[in-house]
Amino acid sequence: IVTAKDKDGNEWLLKTYKGDHDRVATELLANAIYRELGVPVSNAGLGNSKHPEYGDTMALAYPLVKGDIKRWNEPNAELGEGFVADALLGNWDVVGLTQDNVLWNNGSPIRLDQGGTLEYRAMGQKKTFGPVPSELWTMRSGMGQANGTMDITEAGMRASAADAAIRLTPARIDDLVDQAPFDDEAMRERIRQSLKDRVAWLDAFSRGEVDLPRPLAKKEASDYFAERDSGLETMPSEDQAVNDYLGPLGSEIDEHLQSGEPKDQASEEVRQTITEMDMLL
Repeated sequence: IVTAKDKDGNEWLLKTYKGDHDRVATELLANAIYRELGVPVSNAGLGNSKHPEYGDTMALAYPLVKGDIKRWNEPNAELGEGFVADALLGNWDVVGLTQDNVLWNNGSPIRLDQGGTLEYRAMGQKKTFGPVPSELWTMRSGMGQANGTMDITEAGMRASAADAAIRLTPARIDDLVDQAPFDDEAMRERIRQSLKDRVAWLDAFSRGEVDLPRPLAKKEASDYFAERDSGLETMPSEDQAVNDYLGPLGSEIDEHLQSGEPKDQASEEVRQTITEMDMLL
């Protein structure tokens, strides 16, 4: 990543990804789709940069924009308005580990870094980009970056999904994908098809034809576990381990596991119980 000035004195941020044109194309396409969906992002385009190893190479060119990087502690509704676009693009790192991928301009969020979208993770590892935008639930749960940072409702997601289906027609997806400078044509076609499949899923979701996955509850849950456990065969030592854990030994086991200490620093009884429970699980 380097900065440069054009002939008019405007500053630009250039990202070459060390000559990897497919990563440049991925981020360029992600930004184009965000803009198509009305989600504020920096107006990235293509430029050229001198790279010490790769020489003159294609670069993603961002005009530097004004704003502040800040930490926020309450879920933000305006940021949440773009969540369906985040899920569609598989932007797992939308907020950043230290909330440094969002720029705040007059209180409004701008998504800064779309390098971890589509088939790439933020650091360049490949990831699955399948036909269903499972990020609609994974990014809102556990360690997902929308959890606690975005104010999101299911009604809002369905409305955004309907809007995405209207804006991103198959023909428009073709236009945007064709404009992206992928070297890997197989990747281009995979992304083209996955985007169309994901938008079709969003369309069905907006119409109530499919729902987000929900945990089983009450009788449905107890019936499921009763049926599943009816065929479970356990060894006597595993049964004993469960009983020990449910008894006085449980607190000692929890304390050891939460401490992060190696197993060999626990008592022999705790080590044996943990081993048996691991085998059972």
